[in-house]
Amino acid sequence: VAIDGNRDWPYHDTCLTLLTPIDPERFSAGVRPHDERDILFGFAGNIGGNAPDKTGVVQGRRPFIDQLMRRCGLQYRDRDRHVGIGTYQDVCDFMCRTRITPNFPETGSFRRMHVKGRVVEAGLAGNLLLEKKKLGSSSPTENWFERGVDYLEWQEVEEAMEIVKKLKESPQVTQEYGERLRAKVLAEHTPLHFWGKVLNKVGLKAPERLCHKEC
Repeated sequence: VAIDGNRDWPYHDTCLTLLTPIDPERFSAGVRPHDERDILFGFAGNIGGNAPDKTGVVQGRRPFIDQLMRRCGLQYRDRDRHVGIGTYQDVCDFMCRTRITPNFPETGSFRRMHVKGRVVEAGLAGNLLLEKKKLGSSSPTENWFERGVDYLEWQEVEEAMEIVKKLKESPQVTQEYGERLRAKVLAEHTPLHFWGKVLNKVGLKAPERLCHKEC
């Protein structure tokens, strides 16, 4: 079972390609209206390093995040990798306070793109997702959600800045994108859908609900 949403792998035709299963209950505040959210443009995740590679180029999302923070007011919240910065629920709450969130779909090798778990998180949080693309190539997110309807694309920092600037005073528009993405995630990509497909694949009956520890 591949959970990165990239269908370009040797076993796609015989195995399963799915999206990262994330508990929707973590994002119960994802229905909060955008005119009540206090973060216009926010990113929750690891920003990556700023050390150059052998060619002298800094790879990954770090250069883009640095520019978006400096030039566009991007607010940033690290994940719970380090001691003392909170929990995953704090990340979820941060995203539910956010209207627009950027995503960087490159893999760790920077040679390919996949569907980050952040795409699902953005949907559950009701964010307008800004999905980065490369020159002449969109991310595999387009195979799961509708570009221009469920999310918007950007390639250069200036494009992302223009979208944020244009929609700053339009919370209803950002909310509409977030609602569409959230609806599709809940309809097709919850843990119940994920494990149902996995169990069906091996010939077992899919559950009607998932049972948490308190059950």
